[in-house]
Amino acid sequence: MAFRFVTRVAAVFFALFILIVSLIETSSIKYAYGARDLFNPRPSPQVTITYGLPHPGAVLPGSPLWTAKAFRDKVSLELTQNLVDKSRFELHLADKRLAAANLLWNEDNSAEAIATFDKAENYLANSYETLSRSEDPNNNDALRQLAYSSLKHREILENVMSNCGDDARPTISKMLSTSKMLYDKVRAQMENLQMNPPANPF
Repeated sequence: MAFRFVTRVAAVFFALFILIVSLIETSSIKYAYGARDLFNPRPSPQVTITYGLPHPGAVLPGSPLWTAKAFRDKVSLELTQNLVDKSRFELHLADKRLAAANLLWNEDNSAEAIATFDKAENYLANSYETLSRSEDPNNNDALRQLAYSSLKHREILENVMSNCGDDARPTISKMLSTSKMLYDKVRAQMENLQMNPPANPF
């Protein structure tokens, strides 16, 4: 009797997991772009921001296991209640998505890369919004990390912009506006707190 109950509960949870994974997969943005302009690259800024990105991991977007990994990240995020910790986790996810997208871009998987860049910029913006809601006075380190991260995001997206096709340029430009605007907001906040923000080399 107990075994049958446990089996049914497990089956229900498995079915719910499959349903949620399917919903995430069908709701994700799909991009389709033409060939990258590798023969006529536009000049890109020779800027390198000293900010280490986390390793993207072995499972990348496009892998059959990616949806489960993304679902795990969402669950972990929902379980994080402290706003500063949540902001840091969102920033970690933003940086991991950025690293994964850059890897996919360098492997010439443009469509998957651009979709992943989009996720990275969304997480970056969410990280700032979450931190802004925090009343914890000890968030100076988190602000500084956000400033450096936004510059790193811009560095990589500027490089992508320099050799993407014309059909992808409006999308990349929109993503770039996120890191530009976020840096300006964080810089102003740091200056109000008498902190020295990292210089903008762009």
